[in-house]
Amino acid sequence: MRAGILAWLLMMPAVALRGSELFDQLKKEYLQKAGVELVAGTETFPLVTEHDRIDGVNANPGDIDLFLYMFRKEFGKYPPEFLRLSGLKRIVFCSDLLHGGQRRSGVAVSDNATVYLNVRSGVFSERFRRKLMHHEFFHIVDFTSFGLEEDTEWEALNAPGTTYNPATATASGHGPSSDVTHPAPGFLTRYSMADAREDKAELFSNLMFNDLQARDLIKRDPVLEAKVAMLKARLRNFCPQLDDAFWARAIQF
Repeated sequence: MRAGILAWLLMMPAVALRGSELFDQLKKEYLQKAGVELVAGTETFPLVTEHDRIDGVNANPGDIDLFLYMFRKEFGKYPPEFLRLSGLKRIVFCSDLLHGGQRRSGVAVSDNATVYLNVRSGVFSERFRRKLMHHEFFHIVDFTSFGLEEDTEWEALNAPGTTYNPATATASGHGPSSDVTHPAPGFLTRYSMADAREDKAELFSNLMFNDLQARDLIKRDPVLEAKVAMLKARLRNFCPQLDDAFWARAIQF
């Protein structure tokens, strides 16, 4: 038994080393192809800006390495040109992430064009964590391409009488607010009912992930179909590489 434990302990540095090598590889790749800096182990917390306060802890290499396998697959779907146009400058891999004192799995900060990803969100499913990356990234895209707090054109697509409400969208007692539950016409998740920015980010993240339930709901909901059409048209205008072929590839893996 002791020999087995000793052998396991001796293997630990090698695992951490492989994680560090993977991070270094991806860091070089993303900086060269898209001008995006990947950050791990060197971030200074807290970050305090005019609009945000971000607290966190620099994660250990092993946790980062496990997260990178998901990250490499999901962010690998994006053309480098889209990443460059997005305005995204940095992606920080951390743990114990807090935004305004509240626990978060991810946060997008427009002030420094950075997405913070909590690599230790162990209570959430892999599906949630993969979608989260796209959700937070879209906030950066949305700010860069429109820069508006309000999006009246988008809100006009909602069914008559529809109002956004952050309180009810994130209320506890109804299951995770990011689950695809179709809580009302035009919305895939409860969280999408918080405001137009979250609505767009939730829809984008589900389009980037092969969620069969979401795809089926979109086909049966005219409001969702209209939102998808507007979102895709805007993105193609922003980056022509986000054409029909791009969306077909995005859900293949």
